[in-house]
Amino acid sequence: MPWITAFFLVGFVRVIESQEKCNSGWFGERCQFQCHCSSCDPTGQCKENKCAVGWFGYKCQYRDLISSIATPNASVVSYSPWLDGDDLTCYVNEAIKNVVVTLWKQVNFQWIRLAVSDPNVVDKFNLHFEKVDILNKRYECSRQRFHLLNSRVVEIRCDMDELFDRIVLEGEGVTSLCSINVNGGRNVAMKQPTEQTSTNGTNVASNAVDGNSDSNFNHGSCTLTNNETDTSPTWTLTFDEPMIVNSFEIITREDDPWRKYVYKSAIQFFDTNNDNVLNYTYLIYWYPWYQFIVNFNKVALKKLSITAPKESFPTAILTFCEINIFGDCQPGYWDLDCKKTCDTRCPTSCSVVDGSCTTRCLGYTDAPLCTKECPPNKWGVNCRENCSDRCANRFCNNLDGSCTSGCNGYSDPPYCTQACTNGRYGLNCASPCIETCPDCESCMEEGGCCFTITHQVS
Repeated sequence: MPWITAFFLVGFVRVIESQEKCNSGWFGERCQFQCHCSSCDPTGQCKENKCAVGWFGYKCQYRDLISSIATPNASVVSYSPWLDGDDLTCYVNEAIKNVVVTLWKQVNFQWIRLAVSDPNVVDKFNLHFEKVDILNKRYECSRQRFHLLNSRVVEIRCDMDELFDRIVLEGEGVTSLCSINVNGGRNVAMKQPTEQTSTNGTNVASNAVDGNSDSNFNHGSCTLTNNETDTSPTWTLTFDEPMIVNSFEIITREDDPWRKYVYKSAIQFFDTNNDNVLNYTYLIYWYPWYQFIVNFNKVALKKLSITAPKESFPTAILTFCEINIFGDCQPGYWDLDCKKTCDTRCPTSCSVVDGSCTTRCLGYTDAPLCTKECPPNKWGVNCRENCSDRCANRFCNNLDGSCTSGCNGYSDPPYCTQACTNGRYGLNCASPCIETCPDCESCMEEGGCCFTITHQVS
């Protein structure tokens, strides 16, 4: 049918036009996404297939929160292969038992991206969390879920209700690592609709979301309200689609006394019902201010407002140079513009990159929902592993396979690696053998009778 062909061609031409009209360093239908690599093609793909330092993920849109990496139990010459943004440069070392990833601030963990050289170990990871100031406390990854991007790259998600600044990776996968990235969200404020209650000159509200962080007011990329007509100035951003926000950053003007005008401003976030759900006060003005948001319930936010206090110095004015808001789509939606809906099999938990469902859960049987724990005798990813016969009743931890009810013929629960010796047997080697024969070193469980030939119970 000719009209179908014509419609397709018109749509195709519009897409091409929207891509070609963007200035260098921008892409998207409204040129609202910023390139974070040395050179992007019109669709946002990096031509060198490598993101700029500090960015990673789909079209290099995600901010990396890693501050440092350590391997306490193994000597590593250089961690650069894990941090160079190249999934093809790897450091393989079977001596590595764990990897400690320190973040540059305590955060509400969302997910970590890992690339490995060996596809067979892509889901062989256990995560737990620590706080730098409380190193003796371990926080397990709740509902650990694996989302495979390809045979060598996985995103691991956990449901955590505290802030952490240290992630510990364990499991066979740490011996085969190529890349490590911790999600800090993408800048969802860029080119979003903005307004302010008044404007002085050409210093419009949209200057704060233009992707230009230059704090020199004279360069023309900052906002400024009119103090002669506006005694209670407010700047507002409204998201095209509701967003889950993790953090925000305000870049103030570099010149005194102008940056002081933002001091003690009221910062408010509103949900889709226009209810005020999060409140902050701007308390720093001498350098860019970064604030992580405590949003464990993942409330979808629709609007942000910043209002100057009545006691502004010396009068009520709002002026700043950039607002960066880091987050992602609300549950149930995906793609960079968050307009596509998730598959019915995972209506609230699909990948924000391609909409696909999680296929693997650690310690659960029902991917992608990951709500049904393994039966007592199973453990691991999708409960594929059997508990060891060294475990009493073959009961084990659903996450790591350690024995939960003690050891059968071994003395070191929950690991059960040291067989009974010195004439003992049974649960955790707690029972003595019956001394009915000389040199009794080991015995059968049934009644504790000595073996005629010394050997260990398996």
